Amino acid sequence: AQETSSAVLRLAPLVGQPEPAITVWKARAVHANLTPQQWEDLYALFEMADRVPEASRYFEDQYRRYADLKLLEYAAQMADYCGDDARAVVLYNERANATPFSLDATTRAVLYLIRKDQLRDAFALMHAHRDKVPPEADEFWRTLGNTAWELQESAAAESAYRNSAQGKGATLGDWSRLIYLARQRSTALGAELSLSAYQRFGRLDDLVYALEIYGQLADFSSQQRVVNGLSPAQLQLAQARPQFLLLRAQLYQRQGEPNKAWADLRHAMALAPGNSQIGASALWFLIDQGRTTEMATLLRLLERESPNNPDYWLAFAAGHQVLNHHHAALVWY
Repeated sequence: AQETSSAVLRLAPLVGQPEPAITVWKARAVHANLTPQQWEDLYALFEMADRVPEASRYFEDQYRRYADLKLLEYAAQMADYCGDDARAVVLYNERANATPFSLDATTRAVLYLIRKDQLRDAFALMHAHRDKVPPEADEFWRTLGNTAWELQESAAAESAYRNSAQGKGATLGDWSRLIYLARQRSTALGAELSLSAYQRFGRLDDLVYALEIYGQLADFSSQQRVVNGLSPAQLQLAQARPQFLLLRAQLYQRQGEPNKAWADLRHAMALAPGNSQIGASALWFLIDQGRTTEMATLLRLLERESPNNPDYWLAFAAGHQVLNHHHAALVWY
């Protein structure tokens, strides 16, 4: 009989007849717990026979008998596959909360809940087990971050993104959300993280953002530190970005180097001739420095676009007043 049943187990799957093999495995399981490989074989046979709902209940019964957590996972997966949502969520949660902790099983439970649009439950499950998850589990932390983000759980989202951002699979999206969340809590931290993102991905937007934040904080020493830390290749790329040139020009002006500031402003205007922020900044610089000849030239160059752009109006008014064009200044005021 033993030889016959072994032959059935060996041959039945090969000829596409899983039913006899299922019968044999179930008979053997009545007398003793099967090995992990044997339970896996039985799982595959149930799938081959398209007996998924029955399999889910069978594996749950065997779990209650043998307390083998892998059988509970099989029961949950089978319930999920056959659309038995009520049982699937109960079984997934039971496995996720069992000891020892299983990251794979917990992730499966979380993804199931997310698919069912039960974000709050998915978040609660991940948050409850976050202390058991290693920092390098990128997908878990990204999923927790995204779920917390959707639920506006800012502290949990920031903590999760901080872990996922350090992983090899970190994306710009992870870093962007981390920077945003961190800046809500600490503006300076937002700048440092933006700089870290630039150093990792080389995206100039992150470099410019860090410099902008330092400027808003009046932390000009940090601005200088960042600019000084750029390699020649990085500096060359950054100097092709008008916003970088504008920020460096403002830094030069504060350091009492007006010629360098004006060179950067002229370069920025050449790169972005229609940028009113740069044009207005250049006018204010010339007004501050009393460089009336260059200011008069720039006023004429910008005259066509300025009437329809309020970014220019106050700078035009002040510029004409410096030039003693009082009637023109009054119009702009």
